Amino acid sequence: MSAPSKITSLKVGIIGIVRGYWFIQALKHTSNIELAALCARDNDKLKSSAKKWGLNVKLYTSYEQMLASDIDAVIVATPVPLHAEHAIAALNAGKHVLSEVPAASNLEDCQRLLQAARISGRVYMLAENFCYMRPWSLVKRLVEEGRFGEIFYGEGKLLAPISFKDPQDGYHWYTDEWAMRKGHQYSTHFIGPLCQVFGERITGVSCLGSGQHYHDWAGGDDTSAMLCRTESGKLISLRVDFYSHRPDANEGLLEIQGTKGCCRISPGGGNDRQEVYFHGVSQAGKWQSLWEYSEYLDKKWHKLPAEILAKTFDSGLPFMLADFATAALGNTPPALDILFALNITAPGLLSEISSHQGGAFIHMPQYLI
Repeated sequence: MSAPSKITSLKVGIIGIVRGYWFIQALKHTSNIELAALCARDNDKLKSSAKKWGLNVKLYTSYEQMLASDIDAVIVATPVPLHAEHAIAALNAGKHVLSEVPAASNLEDCQRLLQAARISGRVYMLAENFCYMRPWSLVKRLVEEGRFGEIFYGEGKLLAPISFKDPQDGYHWYTDEWAMRKGHQYSTHFIGPLCQVFGERITGVSCLGSGQHYHDWAGGDDTSAMLCRTESGKLISLRVDFYSHRPDANEGLLEIQGTKGCCRISPGGGNDRQEVYFHGVSQAGKWQSLWEYSEYLDKKWHKLPAEILAKTFDSGLPFMLADFATAALGNTPPALDILFALNITAPGLLSEISSHQGGAFIHMPQYLI
C-alpha cells in the first residue's frame, strides 16, 4: 500500500467579519491556504458579507459548530477581549490558530493560552501585521546586514484619537479595554517588531500616565509612557494617546537606534515617511529615504498588487498567512509562535499594574514550553 499523500493546503475558518475582511482579501494572494468557512453571530451580516465578497464557503453563526467541522485551522479576528477565549477553544478542538493581537487581555488568559497550546500540540501564531510591513521587512534585512551596528534602543508611538462611547450609553469593547484601563494595552504593534530585531525577551516594564483631560468618566490616562528593558539591557520606549487633538492623528512611529545607524518608520505614512540614517554613509545630519536601499527588499514583494499594500498598512498579510500555513502543515516552526505572542502581549498588561503602582518596575513572567 502506498503512503498517504501529504496535505499541501490548509483549510481555514475565520471568526469575525470586520477584521476578518483583511484576511479574506489577503488569502487571494496565498497559495497554500484555503478559506473554507466564515463565522459571525449576526446571520444577516454574515450572509450579506459573504455575498458581497463573492465567497462560496460554509457560514456559521455558532463558533462551536465551525470548530466541529473539518477545517484544519482558525483565524481569530474577533474583538480583543475574545481573542484568548476563541483561540483556546480552537486549540482544544484540535485546530491550529492564527490570532489577531494582542494574544490576551489579562495575565490569567496568557497562562491558559500557553497551557492549551502545550496540551494540543497544534500551531499557535500571532497575527502581528506590523512584523510583516514592507518597510519593516527592509529594515530587518538591513539589521541582518549589520548596517545599524549594535541596536540598543527602540521607540514606538501610537497616536490615534478614538471616539470612545460613554459607558452609560452601553457596552463597547474599545471603551472597556482602552478607555477604562491604565497603561498601554495595545502595544504589540511596536514591541513585536522591536523584539524581532533585538532578538531577546523583555524582562520588565515601568509605566506612567499623564492623567485624563478629555473624559471625566475614563479610567485610563490620555497619554501613557511605557519603558521596557530586555535581557541584555536594551530599552524600548512606547507612548500611546487615544485622545489628544493633533495634526498627525491616526499615525504611528517606529524607531530603532544602533551604534552605526537609526531609522524611523511610519506604518501609515506612505513611501515618503520611511527614513534611515547611517553614520559615515548618509549626508551628515540628514535622513535618507529607506527606499534608497530597496535592493535589499525580498523580491517576493514585487509580486503583490498595489491594492493589497495600500489597504493593509503596507503589510505582507499574504506572507503571514503563507508562513502560518507552512508551519501548520508541519514544514517550519511558526514565525511568531506562542512564546513570542505572550512575550509581546504581557508587557502591555504589566504596564497597567505599573501605572497603578506609580511607575514601579514590574518583572515579566517567563513563559516556557
